[in-house]
Amino acid sequence: NSLRGLVNSFLGWLPRVFAAGLLFGVFYLMAKWAQIAARSGTKRFGFDPNLRALIVALSFYGVWFVGTLAILSALGFDSSSLVAAIGVSGFVLGFAFKDILSHFLAGILLLMSGKFRIGDQIVVKEFEGTVERIELRALELRTYDNRLVIIPNGDVFSAPITSNTASSHRRRTFTVPVPHEYDIVATCRIMTDAIKKTPGVLENPDVDVVVEEITKEAVLLRARFSTHSARTDFVHVGSECMKNVKVAFDKALAEKKQKEEKEENEKQEAQAAVSQAEEPQSVAG
Repeated sequence: NSLRGLVNSFLGWLPRVFAAGLLFGVFYLMAKWAQIAARSGTKRFGFDPNLRALIVALSFYGVWFVGTLAILSALGFDSSSLVAAIGVSGFVLGFAFKDILSHFLAGILLLMSGKFRIGDQIVVKEFEGTVERIELRALELRTYDNRLVIIPNGDVFSAPITSNTASSHRRRTFTVPVPHEYDIVATCRIMTDAIKKTPGVLENPDVDVVVEEITKEAVLLRARFSTHSARTDFVHVGSECMKNVKVAFDKALAEKKQKEEKEENEKQEAQAAVSQAEEPQSVAG
């Protein structure tokens, strides 16, 4: 009787096992199809690589989650009880790991927002550098002195973020003190020409030099120009502009000094010629 009961029980389970196996195959194919479709669609629309990986993973495991419930239901388990148990477990785990989950959700929102991508140069709190990776838990930022900073996504999501490469160009400024006796109009023209000739300075928006402030010691001139957004261009081109302005000032001062010396020599020669012309008249008298 016991053997017959086992056989009958096994035969009773066969349809359920067959149905579960069939569902396993169907949902396996559906999960693979969803994975391929998500990967192809996100690639076609140019999604961020990290966001693509997230969408592909969610598509695959989302189908498998539904498939697992269907398979367990086919085997005779109560799906509503399973969903309730999963919900209670999720609530308990969510309360226990709320910080981790908050970083996880913030990572999803950051990936979906697309405000910055891998390779962008940003400032988060006191850290500035290039985005290397955007994971679901944290952001990896490579500073300009080659340090790796890992910032939890919750902190990134709640902090003000400055993206230095959001636009194709950046506006750079620097201030030069000029003595009061200098010709301000000519000085502004010299600065403008020197900056425009510097490689890496963009034509649009145009270069301009304005009077920022007049103090007792000097007139402060502020130069404004545009470079490409990358930090290498921003720093290097800015340095070259200041060098070229200094060289242009030195050249202008040297030319002014030569001109003054030439005028002084011509004046002395003219006075000497007048003196020589007056000497014969004095002798004749």
